[in-house]
Formats: sequence, structure tokens, C-alpha cells
Amino acid sequence: MRILGVRFKNLNSLTGEWHVDFTHPDYASGGIFAITGPTGAGKTTIMDAICLGLYGRTPRLDKVTKSSNEIMSRQTGECFAEVTFETQKGRYRCHWSQHRSRKKSDGELQQARHEISDADSKIVLESKINEVGEFIEKATGMDFERFTRSMLLAQGGFAVFLQASPNERAPILEQITGTEIYSQISMKVHQRRTEEHDKLEIFQAELKGIQVLSEDEERDLRTGLKEKEGQEIKLAGKVNDMHKSLTWLGGIFAIEKELGELDKKQQDFEKLREAFEPESKKLEKSRKALSLEGDYRGVHALRAQQESETKELDGAIGILPEKDKACADALTVKQAAETRLNEARTRQMSEADVIKKVRDLDARLGEQKKQLGEKDKAIGDLEKQGKAYVGHIENGEQALKKSHAALEAVHEYQTKHAADAALLANLTAIDKGFALLRDIEAKHTKACDELSAAAREKESALAACNKIEADHEKSRQEFEKGQREFKRLTDEITAILKGREISQWRHDADALKDRERFLIQTGETIERIDKTYTALDGLKTGLESLKADNVKLSDEIKSCSDKKALLEKDIVTLEIKVSLLSRIRDLEEERKRLEDGKPCPLCGATDHPYAQGNVPLLNEAEAELKTTKTEFKKVSEKLGKLEAGQIKTVAEIEHAEKEVEEKKAALDTGEKQCADALLRLNIKAVPE
Repeated sequence: MRILGVRFKNLNSLTGEWHVDFTHPDYASGGIFAITGPTGAGKTTIMDAICLGLYGRTPRLDKVTKSSNEIMSRQTGECFAEVTFETQKGRYRCHWSQHRSRKKSDGELQQARHEISDADSKIVLESKINEVGEFIEKATGMDFERFTRSMLLAQGGFAVFLQASPNERAPILEQITGTEIYSQISMKVHQRRTEEHDKLEIFQAELKGIQVLSEDEERDLRTGLKEKEGQEIKLAGKVNDMHKSLTWLGGIFAIEKELGELDKKQQDFEKLREAFEPESKKLEKSRKALSLEGDYRGVHALRAQQESETKELDGAIGILPEKDKACADALTVKQAAETRLNEARTRQMSEADVIKKVRDLDARLGEQKKQLGEKDKAIGDLEKQGKAYVGHIENGEQALKKSHAALEAVHEYQTKHAADAALLANLTAIDKGFALLRDIEAKHTKACDELSAAAREKESALAACNKIEADHEKSRQEFEKGQREFKRLTDEITAILKGREISQWRHDADALKDRERFLIQTGETIERIDKTYTALDGLKTGLESLKADNVKLSDEIKSCSDKKALLEKDIVTLEIKVSLLSRIRDLEEERKRLEDGKPCPLCGATDHPYAQGNVPLLNEAEAELKTTKTEFKKVSEKLGKLEAGQIKTVAEIEHAEKEVEEKKAALDTGEKQCADALLRLNIKAVPE
């Protein structure tokens, strides 16, 4: 253990915050230093701060509690002590503190705090008062008494020594320096020597009673020994073979047991499969029937349409002759066709194309009929106008004939009566008469032309009407063909339904689909159960192996811990021994002045075992201490690895146990689901 620094505040006469860094070059260069000053300057307070920071107590003050704190400076409200030290295990910082209420000098004392942390990472390792002391004892190998005896000699220890009598100095020196172990060693050596001497006498007495064998007897015994050794080797080989055979047989038994379990599972699976065979056949039939579901639904829809349209067809057939007779009347035919087409459009979706064509033809027919009516009406009007014009023409022609006759008569008269040229004055009236005749002739010509155009339009309308009637007849024939096809499909559907309603078939199909779904789910559940059993067996095997490894690790950890504890004790003993040997070596000049029979001026002893040069070698003790520390480090590293491995193994065991519980829960859930599904499917499980 090496103290690196101490920091404290408001302890005894040293008020305020103080810091001593023992790693400073001024301390390291000299190798040794002294803390000097008058009485009450605070020399011992520094030592008290070290003890207080490490152990929460001082040699002068047993304990600092909530009710008593004699080390806190007067008229202050808080105090603390912090020690930074280093051991082979690492660097640590131990902090002790206590304050009054609201940190006022007259406040009530609060509970003291004591914690230790890693000096490099600042991670707090312990924060409870009792556990901090235990941690420091483990880290340094010293409790408070050992620390104050080997690292920090309490004030007043030498005063007791100097004032003691010569006979009392030896035990006091042993107490101060910790060398009482050598007195104990001396007593143990004397006791051991006596015991070994007694054993030697016993062995010598027994040796005297031993009869020495002759060479022949010795030779015979050696020969017999060799034979026995050969027999032992053979028997050991047989035992080894027997062990191998037993291991092999054990493996065979385990495999046979596993095979038996697998056979049992296979039989259970075969029973489940046999129990499932009828349902499997039903499932296959259901799958086949399911492929016809679309056609079946179509047939059902066609049947519904058939029932509706059959009634409509019967009514339509009843009125068909009347409709055929009334076909001449275009408007009536159009209205009836529109009514039939509208009704057929709502009920005959499968024959939409035919209905659409009929509807288009009817629309065209109605339009053509309407146009034909208009044309007929126009033709009638034109015929009436033509007749009127013919009458006018005939009247005009008669008037013209009369006029020609009159004209001829006039010409004849003029010829005969050339002398009547004076009548030229009446020529204007005659010209007016002829102009009137020419107008009448032009109107007659125009009326004839209009009559011819109307006749041509009439012929075109009649041709269009004939074409529409032909298209209507063709549509009617296609409609009748569709009706016959509809009747054929209806007959096929009736044969397929086998006298049952479509709702019944649909209900059966839905039931089969549900049953198929449950069967598939049950099969999947059985597969999951089988896989879960396999996984559970593997987990159990792995868990047993992990538990065995954990037991083995626990044994190794216990062995290493025991060895580590022994090594710690040896290290403490060797460190004390090295320290004492160092002190003994430093007193070389004083030992030369010692004389046998005269008391030592330091301890008062009259026996001087080291005065004649029998000083124990320091190098051997240091080498032994170094070897022990090296072995301690190796054991510590091995123990750390073992503990880490055990933590990992325990975590794996917990994880495996959790997985086993999850698998068991999954098995319970799966078996319950399987039982419910079999009950719902009305399948009886075959008993094992």
C-alpha cells in the first residue's frame, strides 16, 4: 500500500481546506521527510486525517458518530478527510465527511458519510460505512489495528516504551513493531522440536525391533512384487476396459431409451394421422368442391335469374302474338320493346350483349318509325299539295287549251281580220293573260318535282323500315336462342343441385371451408408441438450440461478463493517480515555493541540471537514475497476469469430455464388448442 495524497478540511487546529501530495518530487527525491512544528501545530492532525479518511476513526478518537465529533474544528459547520492510495489491485480514493445542519456551526450533527471510489474512473465502489471498511481491508490487507501498527505508529507509543522498565520494553517493542510473531514462532519451533524428537525416539525404537530380511527373502519378495505389479497393470487395463464398456453400455441404454421415446412419439403421430385420415379425405373432397365454388355461385345466380325470367318469359310468350300483330303500329311496338328491354336489362345480366343489341335496334326502329311517320305525313301533305297542284295544272291546262284555242281563233281571226290590227291596243291585256298562264305552268312543274322527291323519300323510308324490321326479327331470333340456352343451363344446374337448395350447398361449402381451416390449423399445431418437444429435449440436455459446468466452476472458484485467502495472509506475513528484516538490517551498528548476558539498551533483552551475524537474509524474504505476489496475481486473474465464466454460465442457465418454461407454456397452449380443435371437429383422440 502506498499513500499518494491526503486532502482534509476543518480538522482539529487546521481550519480550512488542506492538501498534501506525496507524489511531489520534493518528497520523492529525499526518500525520507519529517513533519515538524510546535505542539498544537497540527502534525498529528495530518495522521488523523489519513486514518479518518480510510477507516472513519483515529488512534485518539475511537468513533465519530452523529452525537459526538471531537475532531471537527471549533466554530465550523463541516469537515472531511480524503485519502488517495495505491495497491496492487489499483488506485483508490476514500472520502469521509460530516456536517452540521445547514452547515452552521451551531447546527445539529448529521450522519457521517463514507465512500470509496476508483481514482481513475471516478466510479463509486462502496458507499455504506461498514462495507467501505471491509472493502479497504480487502484492498490493503490491513484493518485499523494493523494499519496503525505497521504503517502509522500512534502518538504516545514511544513514550510508553521509553518510560517502561527493561523487562517490559521487549513486549512493548514487539507491540510497537509488530514482532511478537517471532516469539510465537520461537515457541512453535520449540514445540515442534520436542514433538519431532519424540517421534525420532519412537522410530528408533521401532527400527531396533525390525528384523532384516535375507537376500533370498528380499529377492523372493521383489519377484512377487513385480508379479503383483504386472497383475496390477493387467487388472488396471481390464478395469479401464470395463469402464469403457460400461460407458459404451450407458450410451447404448441412453440411445435405446431415446429410440423408445422416438418410437412412442412416432406411434402417437401415426395414431393421430390415422385418426385424422377420415378428415383428410373429407378435406380433399372439400378442396375439390371448393374449386367449383365459383361455378356453383354462378349457377345459383343463373337459377335465380331463371326463376324470375321464366315467369317473365311465360308472360312475354302469352302476349307475343298480340305484339306481333301490333308490330305494324311503330309507336306501340316501340313502347312494348322498351318495356321488355328495361325489364330484361335488370334481370338478364348474362345476356346483356343481346339485350343491348335489341335495345339499340328498337331505338333505331322507333326512330325510323317516327321518321317514317313523319315522312308518311309529309308524303300525305305533298300528295294533297300535288293533287291540288294537279287540279290547278289541269285547270291551267284547260285554261291554256282554251287560251291556245282562243289564240288560234285570234290568229285565225287576225288572219281573217287583218284589218283589225287596230286591236293592238288590247295587246297588254292579252300579254297579262299569257303571263298568268306561264306562272301556272311553272307552279305545276315545281309541284311535279316536289312530288317526285317525296316519292323518292318515301321509297327510302320504306327501305329503312324494312331493314329495321329485318333487324328486329333477327334480334328476336337471338333472344329466343338465348332463352333456349338459358333453359339448358337451368336444366344442368337443376341436375347438379340434385334437388337441394343453393343455400344448402353454400352452407355446406362454408362448413367445409371452416373445417378445412381448422384441420390445417390443427396440423400446424401438431407440428409445432412436435418441434417444441424436440427443442425442449435439447434445452434440458444443455441445461444439465450448464448446471454441471456451474458446479465445476463453483468448486474451482472455492479452491481459488481459499488459495487466494492463504496467499493474502502469506503476503501480509511476508510484508511484515520484510519490514522487520529491513529494520533489523538498519540496526547493524547497534548489534555489534551487544554483549551476551547484558541487557539491550533498546529492548532490555539479555539474549541477542542476531549479534553473532545470524541475521536473516532480506533478499530471500523479498524474493519469497515477490514470488508470492506473482502467484497471488495469477490466482486473482484465474479467479476473475472463473467468476466471469460462472456469471456467464449462470446467465445461460437462467436463459435456458426461461426458455424451458416458455417451451412448456407453449406446449400447454398448443395441446389445449389441439384438444379444442379436435373437439370442435368432432374427432376423438386415440388413447395411448
